[in-house]
Parts: sequence; structure tokens; C-alpha cells
Amino acid sequence: MTKENILFIVEGKTEGCPTIWGKGLWNILKAEKDWMRKGRIFHDIEVFNGKYDMKDTMKFTVRQHLSPPKKTVTKAKVKPLGDYVFILRDLDCEDKKKIEDEIDNELSDYKGRYSIHFCHTGN
Repeated sequence: MTKENILFIVEGKTEGCPTIWGKGLWNILKAEKDWMRKGRIFHDIEVFNGKYDMKDTMKFTVRQHLSPPKKTVTKAKVKPLGDYVFILRDLDCEDKKKIEDEIDNELSDYKGRYSIHFCHTGN
């Protein structure tokens, strides 16, 4: 039986897709991914197509993970109800506090069930 269901959402392909150069969340978190698999912790990644796509779709994605419609939960025997969301956002020389406040405002119904993390993908 699965203990937890964790979703990682990332801003774009650089953060989300594994490459031969080692970028991508699953390349970075290889040991943690193996640990989750062994611990029977369900984990998935949602890769957006940039910050605007993430901003437009994030609330829906989080809601579908943390509180999907009952019809979906009862029919989906494979994927358990979501427990937590890790949000990975590229900083892009923007104001970190402003981004955090916008995300917190957008996801106010889910306080304590997500965390925001920033990366810098610039050269």
C-alpha cells in the first residue's frame, strides 16, 4: 500500500526533463527517487512550458493532486489521493518574495501542503 503521494511541479523543460548533461529534477534527485520508490511513496512530476504556463495552470494542477473530484478518486485505484506538492520555480532575476507571495495567494486553500523552492538555471 502506498504511504504518500508527492507531486513535483517545475516551471519548464530545463528543470523537468532529464538530459545527458545532468539537468532535470530526476537526474538531480536520483537517490531520493530511488528511496521514494523503495518506500512505496508515489511520486510524479508535472513539467510546465515556462513561467506563464505554470502561473496559468498551477492552481488547477495542485487542486487535481490534493483534492481531485471524488469520482476520480474512487475510480483511480492506481494513483492515491495527493499528500504534498513541491514547487520548483526558476528565479530569472525576479523578486523571490513577490513570487512566493503570488504563489501563496494563489494556493491559499492548500497552506501547509506545498513548499516553494527556487533554482537558478542561468549561465
